[in-house]
Amino acid sequence: MPVIKIDYAGEKFSDDTIRELCEYTRTATSETMNLPLEDVTVNANKNQITAGAYPIEIYIQASPRHFPDELIMEKILDGMKEKIAAFKSLHNIQTPFNIAIIKMDWKFAIEI
Repeated sequence: MPVIKIDYAGEKFSDDTIRELCEYTRTATSETMNLPLEDVTVNANKNQITAGAYPIEIYIQASPRHFPDELIMEKILDGMKEKIAAFKSLHNIQTPFNIAIIKMDWKFAIEI
């Protein structure tokens, strides 16, 4: 179950653009990782206070079973870079985005 977190500078992006980015990123992650859409969640947060932060950071977090080796992580990162570049082009966004793939060694319970 990948969790995507998007941190962004509120003065650079409209709420509508971020909503679209959330849905787009969710679908792109589902497709890139070959997972059902309902297994992918996205949260976006406006930065309140920053020091040296990029205008937008996308963190894709998932368990080691989703990223069994570095080659898979690179493949997913490359696929996401292409999809995010397409989103930026479609919305004429010139602001640079950062994307991080993070292997999380976690245990969780859902729908308690």
